[in-house]
Amino acid sequence: MLKKTLKQFFIYAFGALVLRSVNIFLAPLTMRILTPADYGLLSLAYNFISVFVVFVGFGLRQVFGLEFFHHQGTARYSMANDIILLYIVLSFPLFFIAYCSIGYINEFLFLNNAPFLLMPLVLGICFFYFFVELLYQLLQYQSKAIMLTIIQISAAVVTIGINLFFLMIMQTGFLSPLIAQLAVMIGVSSLGLYWYIKKKMFAHINKQQLYARARTYLIQGFPFIPSILCSWLLSSSDRWILAHHASLHDVGIYSLADTFGQLFTMVVLYPMTGSYIPIMMNAFAQNKNNIQSLVQQNIRTMWICISGMALLITLGFLSGRWFLFWILPAAYHETISYIWLLLMGYVFLMGTYFNTIPLQFYKHTYFLSASLLLPAVLNVMLNILLVPHYAIFGCVLSTVISYALYFFITLWYSTKKYYYSP
Repeated sequence: MLKKTLKQFFIYAFGALVLRSVNIFLAPLTMRILTPADYGLLSLAYNFISVFVVFVGFGLRQVFGLEFFHHQGTARYSMANDIILLYIVLSFPLFFIAYCSIGYINEFLFLNNAPFLLMPLVLGICFFYFFVELLYQLLQYQSKAIMLTIIQISAAVVTIGINLFFLMIMQTGFLSPLIAQLAVMIGVSSLGLYWYIKKKMFAHINKQQLYARARTYLIQGFPFIPSILCSWLLSSSDRWILAHHASLHDVGIYSLADTFGQLFTMVVLYPMTGSYIPIMMNAFAQNKNNIQSLVQQNIRTMWICISGMALLITLGFLSGRWFLFWILPAAYHETISYIWLLLMGYVFLMGTYFNTIPLQFYKHTYFLSASLLLPAVLNVMLNILLVPHYAIFGCVLSTVISYALYFFITLWYSTKKYYYSP
């Protein structure tokens, strides 16, 4: 199991490293064209996407992940059909309402700074997001690490090419990344549709089963909606508070600092989600009478990874700080002061991935949702208290404290529930 886990982890990590390396190489060029205020507005657009996809998704993808390892063979295809059809039927009214409310969204969320084209692009990304992520889930759960990595690297290269074309040639400014992302998401969704037809998954559509299970899927998915919203409050609400109490320039600086957290997500958390977690979930499915031993093994692995990662980040930051000053334009040098502390928050977040594995397998959905509530509320309250006085540093400190609280809550519950169980 260890050999398989490491192999898949490094495949995912290599792919993520290639993706981020290209983006980092292009970043200095992009930052000489876009101002920190442009980055701030783009960050708010991505924040809106991360919230809206929660509502239009109805927790259906999370239900698919929850149930996948409890089904076999064609039952998985049948469940995928149910999830896709429910999403299409339920999401359209919300997209229609959102499109009719573009003016209000611009006023309240973007401070009337967003051009009209922004919202159609954002809504298009939100619609195709579900299909792209569902395809990635299927490939992850089936341990097709190489195929998934090839698709993602190809998509990223095309995204960068389209982004540069619109940025340099068409001069569409901060809209360029959104245009590129929407174009590529349509392409990946088309690839998923081709695979869907080739596998003849449509042959497993069962309307009677869908009618019978729709209510169950929605009930199972409901706890994930507040859970994901709390996750958003925990990771991204600070940008809105910073925009209202400071400026879009500060939002841009903070967002760039958090880009290193996103790099950590891509290089560490994402590979872990695609390799370690599915293997552990399968281990739980195959060894239901040996839960205590598996949980103890999981906790030991967690502490080793947390300690090693904190040390690696600290040494890497101290030795590479000079490079950041060299590669970043002077207008963005302030970002460097916040990177290390933010990354420590992401190390705590990594720990929660370990803690929640048995909880996901045994469907503790209400606890998983509730466990995010306190850290999310704390994050918002700390931001409201600290941002007016400490601006960006207040956001960073709030995020780290909230992630640490989330880690200890999930650690306490997981060990109490399963670590000492007979």
